[in-house]
Amino acid sequence: MEQLVENYIESLESTFNRQDNVNDLNHLIMGVSSEAGEVVDMFKKIIGYGAKEDASFVNKLTLELGDLIWYTTMLQLYTRSQVAIEVDQSKVPEIELDMVVTSAKLFEFSAKLYQYNHGSNEFRQAVFYIVAIVNQVANNYDVSMEDVLIKNLNKLQKRHGSSFNKEANHEEGRNRLSEESN
Repeated sequence: MEQLVENYIESLESTFNRQDNVNDLNHLIMGVSSEAGEVVDMFKKIIGYGAKEDASFVNKLTLELGDLIWYTTMLQLYTRSQVAIEVDQSKVPEIELDMVVTSAKLFEFSAKLYQYNHGSNEFRQAVFYIVAIVNQVANNYDVSMEDVLIKNLNKLQKRHGSSFNKEANHEEGRNRLSEESN
């Protein structure tokens, strides 16, 4: 896993539209919020519409968790924090995470990213807790963080190739079916 994390971190820069100004930070914070919303939307469809927690659901959830990890890892790199992708759950306060509580916690910690200075301990702690929630959700669905990283890398490779492709990030330039296939 350690080598995979190193490779993952190395590949991130090639998939980020770096502007070298405050928009980089804003982009990353908004990305965490929007990807948290994607996960919450999946849970809403189960609770509200009776969607099935089948293999297709788990695959899509794994991809969304990968997107959250991409943004949280980029935030950790941006703030020069120690990068945490796989979290020892014993270092996190025990919270029984069902779909509703998970949704609330993702939004709670995402909101904190807007409230605190990006150099503060509170900001770093909010990022850490989002990563911890991602780990716990993945674990709840028997998905390893290794699988989350690999699927995210594969999706980004299909979208961008070897360097950032701005057009591929616009909806009309994407091939979601290809990106989301294993």
